[in-house]
Amino acid sequence: RLPAPPPLEAPGLPTRAAADSFEEQWARLSASSTPTALNVSEVAVALWRCHGGRFAWAGGLKLCCDLCQIASPLLLKRTIALLESGAGLRRGAGVVAGLLGLTALQAFALRHYFASVFKTGL
Repeated sequence: RLPAPPPLEAPGLPTRAAADSFEEQWARLSASSTPTALNVSEVAVALWRCHGGRFAWAGGLKLCCDLCQIASPLLLKRTIALLESGAGLRRGAGVVAGLLGLTALQAFALRHYFASVFKTGL
């Protein structure tokens, strides 16, 4: 029989920073309007003020990743065309280095996109 796991302590618990930030923005909007006037657009404003910057950053990272996804086959096609035309080693190595850099950028952008989205909770 295994012993019971230790209870979660402060470092192991999820942070309430996002919820606290949203509650702060919501209270600010609630104080500025009548209770019956709150609508969906004000909820969207509170969410944007709370998570907008991080969400926009994640969108930029996803766009970068998608552009790399589109450019990779084009660069690979260029590499094959260079090989078939008998281009020099230096030129081929440059295109291959570009493809490697593009793939590294894509992996970096995708990893940080997922980290940002998971941290935001969207």
